[in-house]
Amino acid sequence: MQLLHLLASGGGGTKTLWDPTIIGVLVVLSGVVLFCGSTYLLLATNIGARQGFLVSFTALTGITMLLSALWLTTNTPLNVPKGRVAEWQAASADPAVAILDDLAESDIEAVRTIAEQGDAVPLKKSDDDPEGTVERGELRPAVEAALVAPEAEGGIEPTAGPLNEFDRASAVLTDLDTLSAYVVGGGTKNVFWHETRYAAVQFCSKLEVDVDLNAPVADAECDEAEPTQWLVLEYDYGSLRLPNVFYFLVSSLMFGLGLYALHIKERADEAATAGAVTPATA
Repeated sequence: MQLLHLLASGGGGTKTLWDPTIIGVLVVLSGVVLFCGSTYLLLATNIGARQGFLVSFTALTGITMLLSALWLTTNTPLNVPKGRVAEWQAASADPAVAILDDLAESDIEAVRTIAEQGDAVPLKKSDDDPEGTVERGELRPAVEAALVAPEAEGGIEPTAGPLNEFDRASAVLTDLDTLSAYVVGGGTKNVFWHETRYAAVQFCSKLEVDVDLNAPVADAECDEAEPTQWLVLEYDYGSLRLPNVFYFLVSSLMFGLGLYALHIKERADEAATAGAVTPATA
């Protein structure tokens, strides 16, 4: 037992072939053998190997169907299958499409008229703003992910993205009254789909000044030597519940097949019983 415990806890936090790959496979196989296998063994000794397999298979697929239905209808914090989380991201990896000096130069038609037909994004939502209004802070993570180069981790220098223009997040400004941001599009399309949603965020380089520790903190300002530009974002609605939809469909299909197989087995047993020769009474 001490050897098994040592093997299971080996690695010391360093990811190896044993942990988590081999341990993960062993955990799954052990779960299948212990839980599913023990249930099948119990049923097989009472109602036969074939019918025991059909009953245990149908029960397992029925449970997975119920679980996937619960995952679809509830917002659980448990570690259940999930797809992509909805978020804002750069509309394109091409700087000529995502970063613009003038919105009228955009290749996207909705972006060219976003200032006239879109909704202005406030710095912070007030009590009078309708529900669902986007504020500037919700767009900030997408702006930093697109424009700011990632930091080195563990001594490994990351690869810079095509849109990275800044080396740190504090060097780019978006939350100023002099800068604008607009959102256009969105909404449901044919129940299951959505209209494309775009955002245009104006940004600038922060003016670097010598800081006097005894002077009051001055408000951030744009560097007038650098041009003010626009970053075009597109809202990715994600696929948070899409894996659960496939789990539910596949489980429902297998559950139906299991019920049908049990039905065929029952009819076959009835036919065999009805056709059996009964011994004559004395």
